[in-house]
Amino acid sequence: MQFHGTSKDGVIIKAENLGIVNFNIVSTLKKKFGYDKIYIKNDAKCGGLCEKKYGTLREYENCIFICLGTGIGGAVFYDNKLLKGKEYAGFEIRTYRN
Repeated sequence: MQFHGTSKDGVIIKAENLGIVNFNIVSTLKKKFGYDKIYIKNDAKCGGLCEKKYGTLREYENCIFICLGTGIGGAVFYDNKLLKGKEYAGFEIRTYRN
């Protein structure tokens, strides 16, 4: 599943465009469908992983994928591995309102 927002350990921390805060979507989907393995990542990470495996980023060991959509996100690859940010999904460009 992909979505615009921040997730950690199966919990959608925040998805502004959907009005979701701290929702354990993996647990909910496991109960609903009876699957043991369900994984979620945000849209930029999914796009970056697909581009790295099948697209133009295949030939690069170190690269950055930028996703422009509802927000601005990204995926960073170093030594052919997706880097994980220290806080939540990492590598997201955020705007803050006063």
